[in-house]
Amino acid sequence: MSLFRTALLLAFSIMNIVAHAQIVTDRPDQTESSITVPLGAFQIESGVQAFYQGNTRTISAPNFLLRYGLSKKFELRLFNQRLDVRSPFAEFKGMDDLQFGAKLQLFDKESSSTKVALLSHMVIPSGTGNFQGNYLGTITRLCISHSLTESLGLAYNIGYQYYGQQEGDIIYSMSLSKAINKKFSVYIEPFGEWDELEVLILNFDTGFTYQYHPHVQFDFTYGLGIYEEFSYIAAGVSCLINKE
Repeated sequence: MSLFRTALLLAFSIMNIVAHAQIVTDRPDQTESSITVPLGAFQIESGVQAFYQGNTRTISAPNFLLRYGLSKKFELRLFNQRLDVRSPFAEFKGMDDLQFGAKLQLFDKESSSTKVALLSHMVIPSGTGNFQGNYLGTITRLCISHSLTESLGLAYNIGYQYYGQQEGDIIYSMSLSKAINKKFSVYIEPFGEWDELEVLILNFDTGFTYQYHPHVQFDFTYGLGIYEEFSYIAAGVSCLINKE
């Protein structure tokens, strides 16, 4: 059975056991949301991605983010992906380093259109073969969002990633999203990093989400480099399982 058919079967099965909370995901854009999953809820965000740079093609399939609401404002997170890298000179396959982390809701009031959260992941050198890092790493982001109108939203992240060597990178992203109707939304997003605090990298992506059910969302993304020659496409499905 193909990965896409498996994802569809999982999504349709989950619809029969979830409750009334509506899904809010961290995919497909690079900007992480400022919302945590509900208390006791479990959320699966999975997908596939094809990345092209020069003669090198990297497939991430599957990639998955698991989120669990430990309290109303705090969630635990687990991320990993299987990678397939091919170039004219080499070919590598295996699992990437495991990321374990958490997200803490810092500000979320009904009287305000602004929400703020702090997200942090630890990158554990656990990958297979060429994908295993040499040091523990950290990725930390401040996540902020604003509801500009009933259908227009602005979200942005600023953060820092460090993999045990050199200076680390400042990372940034800003996503402008528009709800076309209750199910279909589109977005545009510049994102990138200040590599080793020396070189500014700017990228761009755009895509859409389709909420098939309040607890099931499909997505698609296309991205490219502005200063670097690369592109990628990605698609995924996310499901929310609520204990209530």
